[in-house]
Parts: sequence; C-alpha cells; structure tokens
Amino acid sequence: MNLTFLLFLLSWMERSHAKLHEQVKRTVDYLLANRAALGYAANTLSGDWLDKVFLPAYLVYDGLFKAWENPATRTKPDMQMLENGEKEFTVLYRQLYGTLKAAAYVDDNALMQMGLPPRGANTREPSPVAIEPPTVRVILDRIRTVVIEFGNADTGKKRKPRGQHGPECRYVISDHPVTSLDELIHSTFDTDSPLVLEFREEDRGKIVYFALRWENTRGEKGPFSAIFSTVIP
Repeated sequence: MNLTFLLFLLSWMERSHAKLHEQVKRTVDYLLANRAALGYAANTLSGDWLDKVFLPAYLVYDGLFKAWENPATRTKPDMQMLENGEKEFTVLYRQLYGTLKAAAYVDDNALMQMGLPPRGANTREPSPVAIEPPTVRVILDRIRTVVIEFGNADTGKKRKPRGQHGPECRYVISDHPVTSLDELIHSTFDTDSPLVLEFREEDRGKIVYFALRWENTRGEKGPFSAIFSTVIP
C-alpha cells in the first residue's frame, strides 16, 4: 500500500487552506481537460451543473483564496471571507466527489489523478474546526463561583457541535474594562457543560472577564466568543 493511499485512508480533503486549494485546483484542471470522458460534456445535465453551479462557485472560492494568500496584504476580513467561502464551496466539492465515485466509468486511477480517494478508501473526515464560538449563559447562584453554561450556536442546545472536545475558557480579574483577548491571561478547559470558575474570598465583588472557544478532538481551536464580564458573587 503506497503513501498516497495511506493518506487517503486518513482523510480525503486537505486541512490547510493552501493544500485544500491545491487539491481543488488539481481536481478542476483534470475535470476540465477530461470533462466528456468523466460525464460532464457540454449540453448535458451534468455539464450544465458543472458550468452553471460548480465552476462559478469555484471561481468565487479561488478569488477569496488569492485575496488571502499573500501574508503581507492579508487582513482579518480576508481570513473570515475565505473560511466562509470554503465552508460553502466544499459542500459542492463533496457532491462532485460523490458523483464521480458513483460513476462506474470513472476508474480509481482517474479519481487519484484528480486528488480524490479511490473506491474502498476510508473517507471519514477529520473532526472539523468550529466556525462559530460557543453560546454562553452565566449562573451566579454560589458564592465565589461563576458557572458558565455553554452550548452549540447552530442548534441552540447545550450539546457540543460534532467533533468538538469542549471549550477553552480564557479569563482574568481586572479593575478596568478588558477589550483585548490578549489580556485574558488565565485558561481552563471543560468537556461538559457547565464550566465552573472558582475564586478566593477576597475576589468577591471584583469583575471577571472571559471568552470561550471550541477545541476539536485534534486540538484545533475555533474563534473566540465576545468578551463577557460578570461580578464574582
């Protein structure tokens, strides 16, 4: 079993922005050069989907990647737009792979030429990096204790999103308003809601500032929530 096949067994879609873009470009280049043989000839239903749905979406994604690609000119909005664009485009990319894989006339060699896994490979995807931060609800029913219920922003439930191990909580007690995540110098982690912060008697009446972010089962972290604050009871 060669190294390429072993990598496919781990995950068929590349994780980094640059490698994913390279993989997608490889797929698109091969597909356009062999579209009729792969069942995407012009003036067919599959060809229309390729020309009117997939390729326009690819051009948008490609443009977002190129805006992000240069670290010297990259901005935070560029990063956010690329992440959102990837999320939308990979839905179509998975659909394309599923269709190609199901076509009997597309052999495994063609799939691998496109940077896609051959049939029989375990294509279970790795745990995703969270896109949205956890929801937060603060409970102050015990002295010296701040209880933080966290949940899934997509579902509104306390259940963790798929593939997430739990949230990291960064926090600090401060006598001035905290507006930067860099000021949150303490860190804790929990796998089940609620997350509990316990303080000393002399901390009562002080303000604690905190923010949460998901960490997946591979240790990759999503975006932080807003910075919250509460008085320590």
